[in-house]
Amino acid sequence: MSENNTMEIKIFNNLLYTIVIVMILFMVFSVLEQCISSCIDVRQGMYLSQGDMKNICIGMKKNEIFSSFGSPVIYSLFESNVCYYVYYHMYGNKILNHQILKLTFDLDDILIRIND
Repeated sequence: MSENNTMEIKIFNNLLYTIVIVMILFMVFSVLEQCISSCIDVRQGMYLSQGDMKNICIGMKKNEIFSSFGSPVIYSLFESNVCYYVYYHMYGNKILNHQILKLTFDLDDILIRIND
C-alpha cells in the first residue's frame, strides 16, 4: 500500500470519527433539551382562589378591587373600562390550570359585570 493510500485512510477515519462524535453530541443534547423542557414548572399571572372571586362583587369600586387583589394582568386596548386577571400553570408542555377573569366597569369605575 502506498503512502498516499495510508494518508487517505487516516483522513477518512478522522472524518468518520468526527461525524460519529457530532452525531452522539446531537443526540445527547436532544435528550437533555427534552428533559429540561418537560420538567419546567411555570406559574404565570395572578391566581385568584374561589374565595377571592367570591369577594369580588358587582357594585365594587375599581380601586377597591385593585387594592385587594393587585393590578390586573391585562387592560383592554379597545374598551378602557375592561380589565383581565389571567393565570396559567404549566408543567413542561402541559397546561395544568388556567383562569381568566374579565371585569367590566362603568364610567364611574363601578364593577358592572364579571365573566370567568
